[in-house]
Amino acid sequence: MSALTQNAVPQPAAAPVEHAATPGTVPPQQGVAPAREPLATTTNGPAATHDADPKVVKQAEKEHKKLEKTLKKEEKHEEKELKHVTKATAKQAKDEQKAAKAQAKARKQVDKLQQKEIKYAKGLTRAQEKHNKAVAALNKAKQDLELHTQEHNRLVQERQPRVNQLEQVKAEKAQHDAARQARLSADEARIPGH
Repeated sequence: MSALTQNAVPQPAAAPVEHAATPGTVPPQQGVAPAREPLATTTNGPAATHDADPKVVKQAEKEHKKLEKTLKKEEKHEEKELKHVTKATAKQAKDEQKAAKAQAKARKQVDKLQQKEIKYAKGLTRAQEKHNKAVAALNKAKQDLELHTQEHNRLVQERQPRVNQLEQVKAEKAQHDAARQARLSADEARIPGH
């Protein structure tokens, strides 16, 4: 039970009233409380008073400020989380670009060394040693290509969950911002004088 409902002044239960429906009007629904009239003040003469209890108004304002503080704290936390996820997603994209660049460089090296290997294979009897070196370099380059390809593929697979998380956090933040604003507006509406 919230502090607001604990401190609220109990209202006497209203007895159900039968209303005759007149043409062009809608009879009130049973079990539904009528809309509350705004608190009125009288401004005529020495009897000018405010119908609301100042303690209740003060307590409601205090609770409203507490609600505002809580909602701001929630929003700040979500903004921080959004910033963190955005930063992580940007880093992921940067790492992926680096891996793609390294992969392209390794592929270029493989192509270059394959051409060398073909050239030296033609004169194998004269250049067996050079051919062997080129084969070793080609094998190393292929290993590097495989490593870079695996790394690039791994980073590509990790990207989508991060993008999905970013979209989810953005959607949740927008939904929570709207809910906070609605709660704040509803809370302000219940405070007399606002």
